Amino acid sequence: MILWRIAARLRLPPQMVARGFCRASIGTVSHLPVLRLAPVKENRNNCPFLTEDHCAIHDAEPLVCALYPLAQEISREGEVSYFLQPTACGGRVIEAKVEDYLSRYDVPAREQTDVRWALGCMELEDVVEQAEMLLSPVLIRRMQAKLWQALYFNYDYTQLFLPQLERNLNWLNGEIIKLTEYQKKRNSKSK
Repeated sequence: MILWRIAARLRLPPQMVARGFCRASIGTVSHLPVLRLAPVKENRNNCPFLTEDHCAIHDAEPLVCALYPLAQEISREGEVSYFLQPTACGGRVIEAKVEDYLSRYDVPAREQTDVRWALGCMELEDVVEQAEMLLSPVLIRRMQAKLWQALYFNYDYTQLFLPQLERNLNWLNGEIIKLTEYQKKRNSKSK
């Protein structure tokens, strides 16, 4: 969702924004693709969108930035909570009540999408872990490519995010099933 918001603000395809402003990795615990804004060495290792003391993409500011120094936590039951997270991203800390931070960017209006994203990723963690036990390294790489597409790249920034996420998660589920069935057929042929 963060990538989609930034892509919409910059009017660039999500994959181009990811290549230009993010670092990509596979989560060591989740085994899911992870994108993080890439710090800029020449700017004291700050966010690529932090210019002097303000955000250059303020209206598309990622939730983690909008809530700073708070953080959002979403449980497996979909319950949302917020907590203080001391960090040093270079931004100015404003003393305020939790409600002030939440209303600053109308965070409650974004919670439904945040919860769906988080729950989708939690479900995928379990699916991916099981699939990786079955799949060959080549098929694991194919699955990871499909994960990148479904979670980050196969989005049109001119369209609403949530319906696209639902479409992508459904597509991804079918693709993972196809990969595991293909692997099972290959395994049975080699016996």
